[in-house]
Order: sequence, then structure tokens, then C-alpha cells
Amino acid sequence: MKRHRSSYSVQVFGAIAALLVLATAGQVAATHYPDVRASVKRKDRAVLDAIRRLSYADSTYITLEPNTCDCLELTCDEGNFMVGCGGEMDPYNAGLLNSARRTSRETCLVCGCVWAEPADLRATPVCAGF
Repeated sequence: MKRHRSSYSVQVFGAIAALLVLATAGQVAATHYPDVRASVKRKDRAVLDAIRRLSYADSTYITLEPNTCDCLELTCDEGNFMVGCGGEMDPYNAGLLNSARRTSRETCLVCGCVWAEPADLRATPVCAGF
């Protein structure tokens, strides 16, 4: 009997392997075990510094009045691309954060509703550019 794997099972096993690697990796840093040459450490530090310089996050917020809902839809600067999107309600228990996602249009969409007291709805796109 010939056994065959579906593409779905291959994707599942790949995702599990990736999760195991990420779970055991620890914090992202330019450290090596066993120890490596100083030139390799310098190159790693240079790459990490470049990533830090190329990426940025810029938060924007609006104040929602009681019993209202609204959305923020932010974009990155021209020529940059979106890495991620985050959103929050401040104070966190003043309402409901309905959506915080990166859209197919490369926007950061954050939506929320407020109950009894005014609260800030904050959107933070994380962008990178060259």
C-alpha cells in the first residue's frame, strides 16, 4: 500500500517544526554557542543594528466618546512596507477592541467601541524601509 501525504499535512508539520524552533530559540540576540570569532559577532551586530534603523512604529490615537465605535486605518510612509499592526484601548477596560490587523491594502486597521466613559483608541503600524 502506497502512502502519500497531503500538502496540508506537510504544512502542519512545517508549522510545528517552525514553532519548536522559535520556542527554543530564546531572545533574539547576536549570541552564539559555541563561541565564534569576533568578526562573526561584529557582522551579526551590524545586521541587527541595520534592522533596528530600518524599522519604526508610529502610534496614532483618537478619543472615542461614550457609546460610540470608530476605526483608524493607517499606512506606512511612501516606499516603506508594513511588517505588523497593533491596536489597543486606553484604559483597556473602557471598551472593546474589535479589530487590529494588517489588511491586504497594506493598511493597519484598528476598530473599537467604548462603553460608559471616554477612551483612546490607538493604532500602531510597524513599518520597515530601505
